[in-house]
Amino acid sequence: VLDQLEIEENLKALKKASGFLRTLLAKRLRLRVVPKLQFYYDSSIEQGQRLSDLIDDALAADRELQDD
Repeated sequence: VLDQLEIEENLKALKKASGFLRTLLAKRLRLRVVPKLQFYYDSSIEQGQRLSDLIDDALAADRELQDD
């Protein structure tokens, strides 16, 4: 899990490299115009993990109640 500073640093590095990456794409793809690359942080994996942890906790609590 990345903290906010790491996320911002990674996005900054990707944005800085976007011109280079776009050049590489232009050399490998047969497109008339290579699209501009934009990078965004996707927190869906963290959200999914948090939900999975909540479900696991609820199931464990339910098992404890059933064992009593």
